[in-house]
Amino acid sequence: MAPKPPSPAVHGHVDTISQSNTTPSTPENTKHSENGFSSSLSSSPSYSSLDQPLTAPKLPTRPSDDNQGDGILFQDIDISLYSPPEILSEIPDDLPTEIRTLLPKALEKIIRHVEKEKEAKQQAKLKAIADAEAAAELEEARRSKAKEVLPESAPPPIPSRLFLRSRVSGGSSQAGPSNSSKQRRFNFRKVFHRNPSSTSSLLTITTTHSSLPLVTKPSDSQDTSSFTRFIYNHLVPKPAPRPSSSVLPAASTTSAPITTTTATTLVPAETIECTSCFDDILPSDGIQTICHAFCIDCFERLVQTAMNSEAQWPPKCCLNPFPWRTISKYVSKPLYQQYLQKEKEYKIPAAERIYCSTPDCGEWIPPTSPPKDMPNRSIQCPKGHSMCLLCRDMPHQSPETECPKVIADREMLNKLAEEQGWRPCIRCNICVEHIDGCAHVKCRCGAEFCYVCGEEYGTCDHDVEDVLEYKEATESRRIERQARELQAAQEADEEDQWLQEVLQQIADLARREREVEAQQQQKLRRLREKRRKMAEAEQKRREEARIANIIVKYAKLAEILQAFTTLQYQSLREGHHNQKDGERTAYTALYAHEKNVREEIQRKLEESIQKKEKYFEHEYRNRVAKEKIEEDKYKRELDMFSSSNKGKECAQNKKALIEFQKKNDKREKEWCKWRDEELAKMRCKAEDERAQGVRKLDALAQEHAESLKEMSKTAFAEGRWFAMVAHETEKLLEEMEAQEKEKGNGDGAVEFDLDEVNDDELLALMTDSDGWSHWSDDDED
Repeated sequence: MAPKPPSPAVHGHVDTISQSNTTPSTPENTKHSENGFSSSLSSSPSYSSLDQPLTAPKLPTRPSDDNQGDGILFQDIDISLYSPPEILSEIPDDLPTEIRTLLPKALEKIIRHVEKEKEAKQQAKLKAIADAEAAAELEEARRSKAKEVLPESAPPPIPSRLFLRSRVSGGSSQAGPSNSSKQRRFNFRKVFHRNPSSTSSLLTITTTHSSLPLVTKPSDSQDTSSFTRFIYNHLVPKPAPRPSSSVLPAASTTSAPITTTTATTLVPAETIECTSCFDDILPSDGIQTICHAFCIDCFERLVQTAMNSEAQWPPKCCLNPFPWRTISKYVSKPLYQQYLQKEKEYKIPAAERIYCSTPDCGEWIPPTSPPKDMPNRSIQCPKGHSMCLLCRDMPHQSPETECPKVIADREMLNKLAEEQGWRPCIRCNICVEHIDGCAHVKCRCGAEFCYVCGEEYGTCDHDVEDVLEYKEATESRRIERQARELQAAQEADEEDQWLQEVLQQIADLARREREVEAQQQQKLRRLREKRRKMAEAEQKRREEARIANIIVKYAKLAEILQAFTTLQYQSLREGHHNQKDGERTAYTALYAHEKNVREEIQRKLEESIQKKEKYFEHEYRNRVAKEKIEEDKYKRELDMFSSSNKGKECAQNKKALIEFQKKNDKREKEWCKWRDEELAKMRCKAEDERAQGVRKLDALAQEHAESLKEMSKTAFAEGRWFAMVAHETEKLLEEMEAQEKEKGNGDGAVEFDLDEVNDDELLALMTDSDGWSHWSDDDED
């Protein structure tokens, strides 16, 4: 008989499997062996108590105590590998609008949070791998460099031009390499020290047992190592006076050169301090002025600052201007060109300089001689902007157009000349005043003209009488102008006096109005204060009522959300339960079918074996009987032959009978062996069929167990999704409630802004139905 299938095993927080599988059980016995989805949520009811009241699911923080020792827990399952349950997207239309709005937001927020955590884990994993690879590469590079610089196995190759000499210490020499790697590293670092005060012009590499003086440069044709070239390039001595007796000549190649044992040190070079940035610089990199020193950057910055501000021109230090040779030597060429241009500009007085009138330009225009044949005197700045030299404005439309400023000035001058009796010269246009004499006037430019008509002298016949008449007319015009000005001044004085009286009356009226207004405002302030207090009290009452309504509203929403979450949770776990039950039912049916098939095959094989055994038994009896008959027949024939032949033939017949029996026994043994082999083959085939059936049933049980385990994992992951979304929905609902409470001035809330209420509105409010009409003007705060 085939054994019964083992119990379906699922490891996890939701469903557990026993560590021992020695006691198999049927599918009927394992139908309710799991604890169900209830184990995934710490406060959720079990599957066995669906009719009990449910509580809101919460996010599981630790496994249940009942399942800790039963199997492997699902606590480390990555829920990002599983999709959220579809039930979270099913939102009924009869739910309140607030809840229907929050549910998709909560689900979307949790999905983003899970994806962000997944991405963070991947980034951390990649970063850890990259850091490990970088550390490995760094370590490999460090080891390679250590092998190249400080080989441990053999000393660095020494060319034939490097001589070894034992170092004398305490009257004895030390031979042989040192065994300390630390000492070797220290001695290698001593190679790079130099002593400028040493009397030796040769380089000495001092070790604990020898010194290596470099007498000549390694030849390029000689086969020298990279280490030798490295040492020579870094330790070439600076030119120094030839020592007296401490070293050998440079051309000497004796086997025992004399070396100095003076300790090598580094002497810092002398530096100076920049007055501006206080950095220490070499004298060759600085600029020494009369009083202080500067670095090149600070010197250029000082020159640039002086160019930007005329108050700081020229560039100087301690009121000592920098010579132009110093500036041209140390500043850049473009900056020096700007310096020369600024020097030309600042030499001209500020009142005589001309700058471009174009906005965002303001370039200085060097002095030039504008063409005198152009009435507008138009000039251009270095950037190409044109302007009028006379009015310092945009150029006029055409070169023939005279500057409007010149025209206005000429009209004013002509008017003044007409009132004062001046005449313009016909040549230079300079006004000339006639003091006494005839009409003949001679200008300092040499031009001669008539004072009365202004024409060239000699072309008219005006005399002294005409001159007197012209002067009288001029004087009368001047007197009329002065009378007009005096009358205008008197009218202005009268108007000012009338204006002062009107202003005084207005001031008196305003003062009286201010006094009345002050009294009225004092009364209104008392009324406003009372109104404000009442408004604040009313506002506080309404705000408290609004908050109470919000609390009641969201308490109902929380209850609805709790009930909806409970129904969703119950539907979710029932779906998981039904899915597992369907899997168990399908497994039971498949197991029973496979079991029946295997039992039928086994029954047929056993029947075949029994038939074969009966056949062989019958065949065996027939063969035994047939052999018995043949032996008896052969014995009778021998007996008949032996009765007729006595003596020696009888013994031969007896021996022949024995041989015949042995031959029959041998055939019988061979046939029995063949029979046993055939039966063994059939039994082996039957055993193979039985074992194959057992394996197939075991495979079905294992597949069923894996399916249940995956279902349990999915149930656990969906339970986590559900709990996180439910928790997030409650959190969003609380945030919505807090936001609505903080809003203020919501539905039913009234806020009074007394600063925007005018006096008429306040008086209207004082006589409304709230009973304010009993207030009097004498009420106090």
